[in-house]
Amino acid sequence: MSFITQAQLKRIYYGQGALKSLSKETECAKKVLLLCSKSLSTTPLVGQVQQLCRAALTVTDISQHTPQASVDSAVQKAKSLGADVIVAFGGGSVVDGAKAISKGISSGDAYIPVIAIPTTLSAAEFSPGVGISQPDASGRIHKEGFSDQKCQPVCVILDPEVTVSTPEQLWLTTGIRALDHSVETLYTYNPVATPMALESIRTIFTQLPMSKRNPDALKPRADLQVAAWQSMFYVATTNTHAPSKHEMLSHTISKRIGAAYNVGHGISSCVCLPYVMRYMVEQDSDGELTAQLARIHRDALQKPTNGDRADALAAADAVQELIQSLGLPIRLSDIGVKEEDLDPILEKSVARSRKEGRQVDEQRQQSLKELLKSMY
Repeated sequence: MSFITQAQLKRIYYGQGALKSLSKETECAKKVLLLCSKSLSTTPLVGQVQQLCRAALTVTDISQHTPQASVDSAVQKAKSLGADVIVAFGGGSVVDGAKAISKGISSGDAYIPVIAIPTTLSAAEFSPGVGISQPDASGRIHKEGFSDQKCQPVCVILDPEVTVSTPEQLWLTTGIRALDHSVETLYTYNPVATPMALESIRTIFTQLPMSKRNPDALKPRADLQVAAWQSMFYVATTNTHAPSKHEMLSHTISKRIGAAYNVGHGISSCVCLPYVMRYMVEQDSDGELTAQLARIHRDALQKPTNGDRADALAAADAVQELIQSLGLPIRLSDIGVKEEDLDPILEKSVARSRKEGRQVDEQRQQSLKELLKSMY
């Protein structure tokens, strides 16, 4: 086993007031392109960010799931500007947009650097992966992605103050997305990633409800930003996912749902994660994965043990109870998925699994069909 540090990410500033570091990070830039969402562009925060980075141009048309047309338009604007730094201020779609624009305007090995100031907990800023959406032949939106190490932001600024205006549901659901990252990181058994994932899970369980109860309190928000970082710590440090013999199935299914039904990946994690956790226990032939998931119950939530299987299933129940307690959707039917849509979701999920080199025989396909029914 090896641990190779090859990340593009060089600096992370975190804590209240961290936003001020943006001035130093862009002091040598000549033409800064600022990317943010339309909703953020109407807040006083965007003026503060514009001033700190001396933005030469602000682009606000990157919407949910990063539409290809919006990226293409922004690439042309960035080329015309001669941008030499991109600042992404917003959620995962904006950060993915910045990464895609960096790739689109760069040539050779030297990509235009990206600085990310996230306002959600999706943790896209720590990944070299990019998801882009566009309509298929039938008009339904689908999302494809790519991974390029040179796209990863060189700097991330985690300031809880910039998250206070984030809509409550977006904040909470992206917290569940970070939880999804951490839970499925456990499938890797990686000795570096596992402790970080468990600590992230512990923090999310305690601080996400606290943040809902006290939305103006900055400490829970700051703690949750660190938890999102921990959920992707291995990826942020090595610029790649830790090898796993188990498929990150919640991610596989949720990504087939998000763009197609115009819901954020945080929402799709809400309706996938607890059911997938139970499924993984049921399908575990040697008990190894069950023992790993049981650590959520024992180590992260610090509950008394009743044996690996009982603890792993209790962990899944705890995740579902957390989602429900936050007032978030818990079933596919809650987000507009129809029963007749289950087969197309299954087909796309199976196709994705096979693309990743996973074996999906008839028995596995039938069990996945039953899983989707349980999620409905």
